[in-house]
Amino acid sequence: MDANELKAAMIERLRGMAIPPGVAELDPRLYDYICHVRDYCQGEDDVHNVDEVAACCRFLRLWNCYPKAVARFRRFVRLMERFTFDTMDGTRSVKMSMSQVFISAGIYLFERPTPNPSLYGGASEGQADTDEHRRLTTLAIVFIPRKYGKTWFVGGIAVEDFLFGDNDGEVHIVSNSLEQSKIAFKATKHMLQQLDPKGAEIRFTANTMNWKAANTTGRRASVDAHTAGGKTKDGAKASVVVADEYGSAAYVKDHCDMSDAINVYRSSMGPRAEPLTVITTTAGRVVEGPFETQMRTMQKVLYNELNLGTHEKDENDNQFLFALHPDEWEYTDEHFGTERLWRKVNPHIGITIQEDYYANAWKDAQGDPEAYKETVTKLFNRFVSNSSRPW
Repeated sequence: MDANELKAAMIERLRGMAIPPGVAELDPRLYDYICHVRDYCQGEDDVHNVDEVAACCRFLRLWNCYPKAVARFRRFVRLMERFTFDTMDGTRSVKMSMSQVFISAGIYLFERPTPNPSLYGGASEGQADTDEHRRLTTLAIVFIPRKYGKTWFVGGIAVEDFLFGDNDGEVHIVSNSLEQSKIAFKATKHMLQQLDPKGAEIRFTANTMNWKAANTTGRRASVDAHTAGGKTKDGAKASVVVADEYGSAAYVKDHCDMSDAINVYRSSMGPRAEPLTVITTTAGRVVEGPFETQMRTMQKVLYNELNLGTHEKDENDNQFLFALHPDEWEYTDEHFGTERLWRKVNPHIGITIQEDYYANAWKDAQGDPEAYKETVTKLFNRFVSNSSRPW
């Protein structure tokens, strides 16, 4: 089926699925997001793409199939909303949006049966979770435009594992450049310094954060920043890998340094009971790069919702995709210039960016090929080649 038929079929499926009362009880924003996607995804009111519709179908199916880690999900949301940040209105905490709560649930809410809760036989080092269930999601892609709040969210994921993951957990933040990795690292550091402002418990350096040997918690977790092509950490045993701005990674002579770095740390996750790889990125000026290929694969997994029963498990339920971008037929200048599409690709207009930001950016991009490519790539989340128009 073509793109229009696919979306129509997915909308029909979503509108035929009941939203359990427990969704609103868990967090009203979850319920509000699913309802908004269901009700505003067609015609003149279309502000949600096919991937969002499919993700909501998937969420409701998983709700029917798996236990819920309610405490863990709520803990993550509370954690994210307790930290303060410098804003135009001063230093204050920030409430998560509907879609951010949905992403959080996609990563942290659902659990799977534990195949081997005594992997380490009670050993203290690297102690696996001995609970009856473990987190379902092990791979998450969050594909969002610039100024959505990506860095803040990445920091929260790192802090969550540092505080509550395995005792000796290792968070590895990987990007195409050390400068980019340090942006996410700095956000994590900013959060942790609010918990330990005097550095009594946590050791902070330029590229690493870890618990001090004499800390009162007994924890030994760490967070490190890495660059693609740099030396990977010897003896790593990653619990969380954050691949930031993977969409800008390119193949050079059939080789990609960032892919290599990600795979090195992912391959070290074997001892972990709840490994998690999170890819957070906007689109890049790379066509057929490693992320674009992985994104297409994840979309195929997501669209398979049409072939599953509403109470049926799937072998790929460990994979989560959240993607903000135009639908396939909207990649034209005519659509790029409309407020409806601006709000479709970035629901945080008026929240994390100014109301007129997209309008001004689109106007300024006219007649300037480089500005055009940057706008389409980073604000509309469209992969662009070196030509002056998107492919």
